[in-house]
Amino acid sequence: MQELSSIFDGSAITKAEVLDDSKATLAPKISQEESWLSFDEEASVLHNKVRAFAGWPGTRARILVIDEKSDKRSKLELKSI
Repeated sequence: MQELSSIFDGSAITKAEVLDDSKATLAPKISQEESWLSFDEEASVLHNKVRAFAGWPGTRARILVIDEKSDKRSKLELKSI
């Protein structure tokens, strides 16, 4: 936040540091398994995961649905795109 004004007025270019490309690393590819939501995680983590996986592969969640009258249980898979 302290340097934001220098970006707008153009003086940040004098403070910029050259990065060493030889130290750059590649990030691993995103897998579909990473897109599953686990509701024991904090809400902020779930929120960021939904944002990160928007589009492809989307986020997915498994929910247990219980019919109170018949006590019938079924698993439901949801996908958020």
